[in-house]
Amino acid sequence: MPNLLAPNLLTLNLTVAGVLLVGLGALHIALPAALNWHRELAGASPINREVSYVHCYFIGLTCVLWGLLALAAGRQLLQSGPLNRLVLIGAVAFWASRLVIQVAVFNRHARESPAWLVLSTAGTVLWLYLTAVWTLTLLAQH
Repeated sequence: MPNLLAPNLLTLNLTVAGVLLVGLGALHIALPAALNWHRELAGASPINREVSYVHCYFIGLTCVLWGLLALAAGRQLLQSGPLNRLVLIGAVAFWASRLVIQVAVFNRHARESPAWLVLSTAGTVLWLYLTAVWTLTLLAQH
């Protein structure tokens, strides 16, 4: 059985997580169109429409930035130190929170259609993987 805290394995998984997060962040550009927000939010007040679009932008940007951190500094994050530990605690809290939201909120829609079931399952696997990668990186801090 491989040592999940081995630096080379963690670095590889941080790279994979980084690519996934940058890609996910980029997908947020198309999210409003994919979810048909123009029609769905037509009856909402202007401020609610604007908040939806602005939050989508910032969630996408956050994904890109976490991804770039993993890609650019994955190996450095494995080095023990208070700053790295704080960043990694933040990463674990952030992605574990997203996993909880996936399970508690979004997975309820899995029964609506086969497409939602696939998206819900993929989302759960993605957030579980990201939470595990950041958690294992934190645990590698001595």
